[in-house]
Amino acid sequence: MTAIIERDPNVSQHSEMATDVQVSAVIPIGGATDHIADLHREYRSGLEAAVDSFEFLYVLEQRSPALAILQRLQSEGEPIKLITFAKWHGEASALCAGFARAAGDVVLTLPAEFQVDASRIGELIKTLDHCDVAVGKRHPRPRSAIGSLQGRVFHFFLRRFAGAPFQDVSCDFRALKRDVARELVLYGEQHRYLPLLALVQGFKVCEVEVPPSAKSRNRSVHPVGKYLQSMLDVLSIVFLVKFSRKPLRFFGMIGMSLFGVGSLWTLFIIAQRVFGDQPLMERPALILSVLLVVLGIQIVAVGLVGEILIFTRSKDLKEYKIAEVIE
Repeated sequence: MTAIIERDPNVSQHSEMATDVQVSAVIPIGGATDHIADLHREYRSGLEAAVDSFEFLYVLEQRSPALAILQRLQSEGEPIKLITFAKWHGEASALCAGFARAAGDVVLTLPAEFQVDASRIGELIKTLDHCDVAVGKRHPRPRSAIGSLQGRVFHFFLRRFAGAPFQDVSCDFRALKRDVARELVLYGEQHRYLPLLALVQGFKVCEVEVPPSAKSRNRSVHPVGKYLQSMLDVLSIVFLVKFSRKPLRFFGMIGMSLFGVGSLWTLFIIAQRVFGDQPLMERPALILSVLLVVLGIQIVAVGLVGEILIFTRSKDLKEYKIAEVIE
């Protein structure tokens, strides 16, 4: 369970009341941040050039060295809110905590590192005029040849299996309409694929080309295992969004396929015994075909149990998302 220590117990009420804030910038801090003061000034310059009013929501662990730096900036009058966790629970939890307390009509997610040119914040916000989520696409991206190849292969599979036409899905430079931000449920490592999660839920997502920061030093090559984990995360998102309300469609499709193959195989073996001269004894194929039939029935049963659970909880579930009410 996420433990959150808030400086103001009524912060959510204050957030709702502070309607003059145009943009809320949520920045999760989970690692080393000795440069946080310089980064904050860079983001502030980008926001001052784009909008009249804004706030920063930094989400970090209570014992993070960055806390003292941010408290000093806060005491100097910077529009900063600090949300501290007793223990770091990951960026997904940090973003959810920030989204819940954002007062601006537009919510930015910004990385706690020099990743992109902060002067393009205004362009990112402007893109929301014709979409729900705007995501930065770093170009040209300072990567090694191997790192570039890894990224291309990953995004190829992302387009192929998830239907997501992104070219830099993991860029942390994003802008969302506040209502969209509060609709998204993030956990685990799903914060990396926030644009995909928004896309499969029906929101319009646009990519905006932004140059990387001149101070960016991230040219690392990720291990193959990291990309495999990423693909599993993508598959879990697609499965949860498409089949979490219809489990029988997923399990039924697999179960009926196994049941059909096993049944035909069993009938073929029986036909060989009845019309031919093939004995049933000492035929491993018979055991395998019967196992396929049994396994198929069990998988379909899992889907049916899931459907029963969804039906009994259907009163508490909201399956639709209202885009606009016109009166």
